[in-house]
Amino acid sequence: MNTKRILFILFVILSQALAACGSAFPLPPTLVPVTGPTSVPTTIPEAADPAAIAQNFYKAINAGDIEAAMAFVAEDVKCRVGCYLTGKESFRSFIQGSINVGGRVELSDLRVEGQKVSYNWTAYNKDGVPVALGMETLQMKNGQIILMETRTGTVKSADPVTIVKSFYEILNTKDVDRAMELTAEDYVMNDPFGTYDQAAAAIQWQVVIEAGITFNQTDFKDTGNGRVTSCYEVLENGKSIDKGCDNVTHIRDGKIIFDGLESAEQIWIVQKYYEALNAGKLDLAMSFIAGDAVFINPTGTYEGADMIRESLAGLNTDGITFDLSNFRNTAGKVIYDYKVMQGTNLLDQSTNGLTVVKNGKIVFDGTEDTLTVQ
Repeated sequence: MNTKRILFILFVILSQALAACGSAFPLPPTLVPVTGPTSVPTTIPEAADPAAIAQNFYKAINAGDIEAAMAFVAEDVKCRVGCYLTGKESFRSFIQGSINVGGRVELSDLRVEGQKVSYNWTAYNKDGVPVALGMETLQMKNGQIILMETRTGTVKSADPVTIVKSFYEILNTKDVDRAMELTAEDYVMNDPFGTYDQAAAAIQWQVVIEAGITFNQTDFKDTGNGRVTSCYEVLENGKSIDKGCDNVTHIRDGKIIFDGLESAEQIWIVQKYYEALNAGKLDLAMSFIAGDAVFINPTGTYEGADMIRESLAGLNTDGITFDLSNFRNTAGKVIYDYKVMQGTNLLDQSTNGLTVVKNGKIVFDGTEDTLTVQ
């Protein structure tokens, strides 16, 4: 994510150096949207609540109404810490530049002390993805802002649930190209008709949307490591045609890398695990394995992450790789044909390779025979 994209926020036009060293703040647990009607009061009572002033100030900004926003600003206003300027005209240019970029800001955890209000803020881009966050204080006098102090952080990896929500919300607007901007190059999409890479998925999503299909995604749960489960209802021209609670989406570095039903996810996890293992990416391979997993192969039985990691490191050292094909999935038991290779030498092959996946993690790896024994 580049600095200009992060710092579109109305009050965070910082130097690149400040953005690079800004500390990240945790996303606030409850966000209070400050979107709202474009009309806000242009006269402010002297005793106006500082929290209400802050919220209405950002309502006007989010609505793109510079005049309404500036009605809350004093002639001698100053901006410090996150910016350095003095006077209403300089402040107007500062705010107008941010409005021109677009997006929105949401406030949370507002705290009032006399004529001062402090709060957390989160900035979203036009796609609804959080791109920056921080804390801010506004000092009031006679119902107007006389001082703004902003401290900013960056959202290095946007909240997975927000990304999934945004993806489906954008699809429902029929803007497939914009939705696909939230996917990674190695994105895999699964639907009842097949499994698709990023290029093929863009085509398939377009076909689906043109057929009048929309999605109602609910009950989002972040299960950890960027994995989000959700319930879904599929509607065709407003009529419900399918529903369930086995949708799974995986996020990596703020991008979607898998989206589909849990049965397809289980095969995808097996494929990604062996792909990482063959590439010698041990940390990535281990990220797919449960802490209490059991692996059984001709060299022995390995229980728990530590023993499994040590055995996998040995395979890498010996140059062992795996070629899998013909995947079959029954309730999380993924069966496949396999070849075990050492360089160009075939060491073993069979049609009964088996990996068991539960809740997005591998809990057993071996063969149908060894699972029965285990």
